[in-house]
Amino acid sequence: MEQRGDLVAATNASTLRDPPRKVWNSLEITKLIMSSATPIAVFTMGFVLQQQAAEANRVREAHAQQEATERQHAADAQQLATRRQDEERAQLQRLADQRRDDALRAAAKDDAERLRREAIARDDALRRESYAHDLAARAQTVELARYSRIIDKRADLWQRIAPLNEQIFQELLARKMSVSPFFPHDQRLDVVPILQSSEAAFAAERPYFSKAFAIRLGSFYRDVADLNLKASIDEAQWVAFSRAHEELLQVAADELALRPGSLVPSTNALAID
Repeated sequence: MEQRGDLVAATNASTLRDPPRKVWNSLEITKLIMSSATPIAVFTMGFVLQQQAAEANRVREAHAQQEATERQHAADAQQLATRRQDEERAQLQRLADQRRDDALRAAAKDDAERLRREAIARDDALRRESYAHDLAARAQTVELARYSRIIDKRADLWQRIAPLNEQIFQELLARKMSVSPFFPHDQRLDVVPILQSSEAAFAAERPYFSKAFAIRLGSFYRDVADLNLKASIDEAQWVAFSRAHEELLQVAADELALRPGSLVPSTNALAID
């Protein structure tokens, strides 16, 4: 306390001894300016640096945001491309599945059409076979009926002309032997009316006999006509006539049965089995 009082007293005494001076001179003002300029400069520098740093941060953030946006765009584009590829693959798969399904349906349709055509062909073949069988059966029935009618006609005719032919044969045989079984020995049987009756009966039924039988029977009639004109019959002529007569009987047997051996010749005529 004492020191402070001494300092104040000394200051007062000095003030009293020295005259008053200017409070602000140029140096002090310069000092003041310099002392004030430093913090201002520091503040200004700090502010500028802070603004630059903030601007740099904004630029970095803008760059980062742009990069992020670009990366997002790239990711979106990649995702879109991937989605498009997936859609394209799905579309291709659908097309492939559709083509496979179409091919399967077409194959199934072709198989069904083939089976239908085969069934139709089998039915047609069966119908044709059945129709042909029916035609054959009807033709056989008609043929059998025709054969039966032919046999009936032939048998009826032969029953009428066989006795006449046999009578002619026996008369000629009697002439060869100079003996007639029908009249006294001094008389001869006229075979011409008998021959004409036989020929007329056969001519009426000629369509029911074959050409071979007609030829044989016509030859028999001609031989009878030739032998009837002769006064006597020698052995050679009789052998030829007998052979022709036997052949006629055999052909007649074939004609009456439409097969050989169905008729057995008797001494006087052919009898139907």
